[in-house]
Amino acid sequence: FFFNDTATTEIYTEQIVGSVRCVQETGQMDLFETYQQDFQRNIGNVNKIVQSFQTLGEGEKGQKIQALKTYLTNADNELKQMEQEFALADGSSRGAMNQSIRKHRQEYNDLKKKAFNLENLYISQQNGGKAVSTDTSTGGDPTRSKLVNNQDKLNKQEERWKNINNIAAETEQMAANTNLALREQRDVIINTNNIVKETGTE
Repeated sequence: FFFNDTATTEIYTEQIVGSVRCVQETGQMDLFETYQQDFQRNIGNVNKIVQSFQTLGEGEKGQKIQALKTYLTNADNELKQMEQEFALADGSSRGAMNQSIRKHRQEYNDLKKKAFNLENLYISQQNGGKAVSTDTSTGGDPTRSKLVNNQDKLNKQEERWKNINNIAAETEQMAANTNLALREQRDVIINTNNIVKETGTE
């Protein structure tokens, strides 16, 4: 077909471009939906473990703690994939994507806190009721908390060594100044003795 009418050509062109854009947005939403379904499946597994954790046997609890970490890691990865799709999206789909991401991120953070609390409770029970650090800067992970504490100790020890080195340097400088003063006093004494000797000889 050949279109001599410029207006008609523009109409058909807009229809074709619009159709391509529609297909592109549909493809992005389909991929976003796939990530969203995977996220919901992982979060659902986390939720089931959290709700049934107290009814589990001691042997099962350790396994479920590891499963919680795996499901949470997977859910976080799916969220990141959704955020990437949102960044690439354009058109009317962005609003729905953004709303879903915010909802899922809040859901993820809430369950992550519950999972960390359960892990700390489990470790505390294994340690005979000894409290476990829930410092948010380490995410409640006792291993990370221990590493952070060790790093703090190393930093403090390094600071002490710096202070000791500074004191040693100051002491060395004081000793050098004292030696210089003693040399000057010795020179004065020697000069005085020489003057006395010369005076006695005369």
